[in-house]
Amino acid sequence: MAIEGFPDPFANCCFVSDELLYVCLFNTETTTHYHFLWSMTKRRVQGRVASQEVNGQKKNFPYKSYYNDEKKEIYTFYRQGQSFIIKEDDPMNFQFDQIPALGGLVLGQMHLVFNTALIAQTSSTIKFFKLKFDDIEERLRW
Repeated sequence: MAIEGFPDPFANCCFVSDELLYVCLFNTETTTHYHFLWSMTKRRVQGRVASQEVNGQKKNFPYKSYYNDEKKEIYTFYRQGQSFIIKEDDPMNFQFDQIPALGGLVLGQMHLVFNTALIAQTSSTIKFFKLKFDDIEERLRW
């Protein structure tokens, strides 16, 4: 469902290969994120559709997705700082997180550099985030 005054779509995608497309979308009514892989040759969803409640405001949406060809992972970033790390071989295997250093700001234009650094414009600054392994939680974090 569209929000008046927001020109951005509530879905985005990125290429995983020449034949495979990652697609994600956000349902504003339920604040639920959905993602799946789309086979362009078979013209259907490959595998199952994954979902996750985002617990954000209704003015949230997936802003950008990137494919990391080295780790075979997909990264999706939401306007309000939520992030997903999705395994290419199993879209049901994903990690959902909130970028803690955002401090209530919303993300705007962004670029992923060397598959590990995110440069993002916020409403008032430019922020830099690095993907690192958290030894305490034993998982990747931005």
